[in-house]
Formats: sequence, C-alpha cells, structure tokens
Amino acid sequence: LKNSFSLKEKEFLRKDYTSENIAKLSKKSDFFVAENKGKVIGTGRLEKNKIATLYIRPAYQKKRIGTLIINYLIKKAQKKNIKKVYLEALLQSVGFYQKQGFKKIKFLRKPTRAYKMEKNIL
Repeated sequence: LKNSFSLKEKEFLRKDYTSENIAKLSKKSDFFVAENKGKVIGTGRLEKNKIATLYIRPAYQKKRIGTLIINYLIKKAQKKNIKKVYLEALLQSVGFYQKQGFKKIKFLRKPTRAYKMEKNIL
C-alpha cells in the first residue's frame, strides 16, 4: 500500500480485503477479474448500484485496464436497468474516476479519506 495511507486506513484495508471476505462478497456481487498469463492483475466488483471494488496491480496501472473494468461494470449495471452508479474513490484515485465521467458529490473521512462519486449511465 502507498505511503499516502494512514496506519488506520492501511489496517482497515487489510482487514476488509481478506480472501474470506472476498469470497463472501462474491456471492452478492458481480466480480470481474483481469488476468495476464494466468496471473490476476486487476479486479472490479459491482454491488447493486455501487462499484465497490476496483484494484489494479501497480505494475499494470496506466495501461487502460482500470478503464476496461469500469466499462464492463457499467455495462453490467445498465443490463440491470440501473440509472446511476456510485463509488467511493480514495483521494489518489479521484482524477482517474473523473476521467471516467464520475462527479464528486461528498467528501468522506471514515473509514478512509475518500470522495463519494457518481455517474449517470442511462
């Protein structure tokens, strides 16, 4: 994790993204996994109208993989007749999501510093 996270934020993320929690979440969400030669390089998760997870391995960032996953999750949401999706963007990710058409709607302080963002999709 990058040094821009506080110790409290790092601990929250470690606890939240255990393999057990991910298995539980996959039962109530649409997951997308990007692979390269059998190695997971990115994941995305749509839970109802929320893009709840987007992670790209650092070595694969800035290669449009995040954009591909976002587009896939938005198409899944559109098939479910969802009109608006939202997400919580960590501060260092806000610019990426703005490029994807998301708008900041609220600053959040807990459990991590982030912005709630939304995008109209229908």
